[in-house]
Amino acid sequence: MNIPNDKIEDMAVRAIEALADENTALVPRIAAHDKDLSYDGYIELYRIGKTHNKESYEDRIFVQVKGHIDDKEEYINKQRISYPVSVADLKVYSQKEGVVYFQVFITSDGRKKELFYSSLYSSRIKSYLGQVKDNQKEKSITFTKMKKTGDELYSVMMQFSKESKLQGSIHTQTVENMISLKELSTLKEIHFEAVAVRNEFDVLRRLSAGDVCVYGRVSDMPYRFPIEWNDGNRFYVSKKLPIPIRVNDIEYYESIEVSRGTDEAPGVAKFSDNLSFEIATARFVFRAVSGIEEIRNDVGFLRAVIQNRQFQFADKMQETPNIIASTELEKSLEFFEDLSQVLTDADIKIEKRLESFSDEEVKAITKLVSIKRGECNKSLPEKITHFDWKFDEKYYPLVIHIMDDGTCAFKNAIYDTHNMFYLTDDEEHYYRVVSFGYLEKEVVENLYLYDAKRLQELIEKADVNDVTRDTLNIAVLRMIQAYDSCHDFGVLSVAQNLCVKLQNGSPLYKINELQIKARSESLSDEDINTLDEIINDCDLTSVVCAAHIIKGNMKLAKDILSKLDEDERKMIEEWPIFTLMK
Repeated sequence: MNIPNDKIEDMAVRAIEALADENTALVPRIAAHDKDLSYDGYIELYRIGKTHNKESYEDRIFVQVKGHIDDKEEYINKQRISYPVSVADLKVYSQKEGVVYFQVFITSDGRKKELFYSSLYSSRIKSYLGQVKDNQKEKSITFTKMKKTGDELYSVMMQFSKESKLQGSIHTQTVENMISLKELSTLKEIHFEAVAVRNEFDVLRRLSAGDVCVYGRVSDMPYRFPIEWNDGNRFYVSKKLPIPIRVNDIEYYESIEVSRGTDEAPGVAKFSDNLSFEIATARFVFRAVSGIEEIRNDVGFLRAVIQNRQFQFADKMQETPNIIASTELEKSLEFFEDLSQVLTDADIKIEKRLESFSDEEVKAITKLVSIKRGECNKSLPEKITHFDWKFDEKYYPLVIHIMDDGTCAFKNAIYDTHNMFYLTDDEEHYYRVVSFGYLEKEVVENLYLYDAKRLQELIEKADVNDVTRDTLNIAVLRMIQAYDSCHDFGVLSVAQNLCVKLQNGSPLYKINELQIKARSESLSDEDINTLDEIINDCDLTSVVCAAHIIKGNMKLAKDILSKLDEDERKMIEEWPIFTLMK
């Protein structure tokens, strides 16, 4: 049935007027056959419950109404549609404060009728015009289905009134300085205000429809500017709930974060940065991005849920009968279980978030897991091997032990008091030494942790005798190098304590005690006299050179160095005494 265009337009206008008449704060002034350029009229806003007069008048919102026959129900049954609008009309709307644009779809028999709208305030129009190409006559715009109540129309009009008053026309400074979506990461603040809304989901609907404009600040300036609109924008609301999550009375989480989007689905429960639970499908989503400790907890929780097929949600039991670890998930869980075991056994804590790992750092943790699984046994020189693991530009000295089943166990090579190094004499007697003496200079200078208290505990357990003295002396030198890197006087104090234990009258050990004092600026007159005695009486050229360096006789020290052969000179430059020359 062919219905004249004038008739269709009348039906569309009456549909808008009928909604407006349901709310006493709205007065429609819409002409069905209006010839005004780009507008069909306006709707007046008044304060709710007040007589319509100048005192209660709030605003006048320009509207555009288009009617369409939709017997095939191509649009009527949708919640959101895309429909073309004249670019010329958009430019006209932009000269004032915008327009609320209606598309009304009606069946020929009049039995079905749906209203779709789009709040085209100035920044939104600017966004659309920015997407228009040369010579483009029309621009597709998103329209949202309106609930057919006067209160819904009032909410839309009130929100538009607020945005249009804030923005004015497209030529105001506010709109001209609109923030692009590319600048979102630079924002200092995001702000919006939704009026006449009932709950959080109502706010989401308004944001998603484009009724509510989001503003931002890009600097410390007090001004906010509208953020560019895109029809693909999605909005979510989250709320943190103090609800504990347990399996078999073991609490894994103290609280959860529940988020919902604009699709009105039940939403998602976020247990951590890595783990979420889709409420509608009872499906877990695991993606490791956080720190290792949080991932460790998530893996433990997932293992417990897979085994028990349920978890406790506050005082309710959430059944997960269909939970099965996919091959990919199983591999991921096994990887992080093995990694956690290595880090625990080696007393290592990694604070860095997994999502921030470089490619080299990912390779580093993968290497640890491969070693643990015995996949690298052929490359290990001995059953018990020292391994300086490097991560995030720091070294973690480890001891790797190949077990009988082919897997490997890890221990901390420095701070594990149950894993000390031993030397033997000719009679096979074992003597304890500290591992610092076995570390390379680069490792010591870039150590992951300098813990003076634990180092002191280790040297107290060390055996000092003629068998161990030279090895422990190297440990002293490495501790001095550690101090030069971390500048922790606690570490220097430990080095001094060990150095005192080593003294046996040899100038080789005495010179190290004196270079420690030089670093702490505690050399006494007696110490200076000792240095003079070493310079005059010692036969070891390297020790004499060191004494000159400690006294500050740099010219004499350089003269001695210049006369040494290359190997001797490199040896001195390797040790911390050389640092005092710089």
